[in-house]
Parts: sequence; C-alpha cells; structure tokens
Amino acid sequence: MIRDPNYELTWKIRRSFKLLAALADTYLTSYGLVAGERAVMEFIDSWGEKSVPDLARSFHVSRQNIQVRVNGLVRKGLLEKRANPAHKRSVLIALSETGRDVFAAIKIEEESHIHDLFDGLSTEDVATASRTLSQLMDRIDDRLNAHTAQPSGETS
Repeated sequence: MIRDPNYELTWKIRRSFKLLAALADTYLTSYGLVAGERAVMEFIDSWGEKSVPDLARSFHVSRQNIQVRVNGLVRKGLLEKRANPAHKRSVLIALSETGRDVFAAIKIEEESHIHDLFDGLSTEDVATASRTLSQLMDRIDDRLNAHTAQPSGETS
C-alpha cells in the first residue's frame, strides 16, 4: 500500500516518539521515573519554574494530567512548590536541589544513548531533519494555539 508521504512522515514521527519514550523508560527506571515525568523535569530545567496551569498549556494537556505528574515528582523530592507572586492560590513548580542533580545525571546518561542512536547518520541529514521538525512543530503549535483561542462552539 502506498501512503501519502505527509501521512507516512506523521506516522514515523508518532512511532519515533513512542519508541523514544519506551527507550527512556528503560534507563529511567534506575531513577524511579518514567518518560512523562522526565519531560516535566526537562521543561522546568529549560524554562524555569512554572505553575501547573502554565505547564499544562505548554504540553497541551489537561491541568489534571500535569498535576498528577507534578505531585509524584514532589513526593519523590525532585520538584518543589514555591510561592507565586502573581497568584496566591497557584504555586510555582521548580526543580529541587535533588531534582537538579538527578536531571543532570539523566542528561549525562542520555548523551550516550543519543550518540549511539545517531551514530552513522550524516550531519547534513540530521540538520535537515531538525529544520523540518522545527517547522512542523511551529505549524502544529500555531494550529493548537489558534484552536484554543477560539470561543467555545467554534472549530477550525
């Protein structure tokens, strides 16, 4: 069966995402984490402390989905809650000192996995794939933001 090339690429991206998450789950077990928790830690490490609603918007998931992950990471001592000067009832979520140390160790371990995965691929092919995925992510993000900005009952 011949598939539309755009559909084929979309399928491969989805499949790659699932495979990368499964691979991450294999080495994250030693840290007591799963890929979704690691993603929250990475976001906070990269972008700084955020509220749960801000995290949910960034991941395009429900607040409840992120709250479950945050609560688990707080219980594990990897995230901490801080006062939010902009909102009395919505705390900011930040990496704890332990969380920063654990995430630094994860990144070091991941470097080896990533190096192995990309071994043998040309620098040019990786750069082209990266540019293409960046453009696609921007388009998806724009579409999601346009959809969520519409009043209830309207669809695109």
